[in-house]
Amino acid sequence: MKVEVQDYREEWIDMFEEEAQKIREIFGTVFADIQHIKLFVILLRGDL
Repeated sequence: MKVEVQDYREEWIDMFEEEAQKIREIFGTVFADIQHIKLFVILLRGDL
C-alpha cells in the first residue's frame, strides 16, 4: 500500500462533502453521520 502525505488544501472540504453525499446516496440511513476530522474520514454506523 502506498501512503502519500500532503499539505492541507482548502478544496478538501468541498471534496469531502461531495464524497460524503455519494456515501449517503449509496448507504441511505446505514450511517447515522459522516464526519471529516482533519486527516481522517470516519463513518458512524447508525446501529452502534
